[in-house]
Amino acid sequence: MLVYTDAQDLLGQILRFSPETYASTNGNARTQSKWLLVGRIHQSAIVLYCILSLQHALLLADSEAVSRTAQTHYSRLLLDLKEGYKHDRFKSCFFWPLVVAGVAAVRGTTFEQAFVAETIQDCARDVGSSVPLLARKVLMSFWGSGKQGWDDCFDHPYILLV
Repeated sequence: MLVYTDAQDLLGQILRFSPETYASTNGNARTQSKWLLVGRIHQSAIVLYCILSLQHALLLADSEAVSRTAQTHYSRLLLDLKEGYKHDRFKSCFFWPLVVAGVAAVRGTTFEQAFVAETIQDCARDVGSSVPLLARKVLMSFWGSGKQGWDDCFDHPYILLV
């Protein structure tokens, strides 16, 4: 029961993070909105990662409240990633959140999956690496598998960091 409580506490700490405070302490008046976007993207990605991975490991309950939290952060993450990828300077900061959004997109729409797949493909051109293409292949295979768990997507170790 201690591990279960620790998982809930961890999620609570991540949810208490304030992107607004982060932006106000890391940016100036001209850059604050961009830092807010960075903070929101990473908070949502970490919330989703925490929920998806801990639920798959049976360390976090699949409750209605947790599902609502996951859906809220998934929706926010997609919107913020669409905005974030408009800024060339930040593109390299958003690959991991994009992969997390891709895992969550297994429960999303075909349009959401297409956005993730196309954006990841664009990442390969931006970073000059084939790693994003591997991530895209893994996600597309996962979406078609009928499975939904975090470890079902990453059934063995992948190097997906750029």
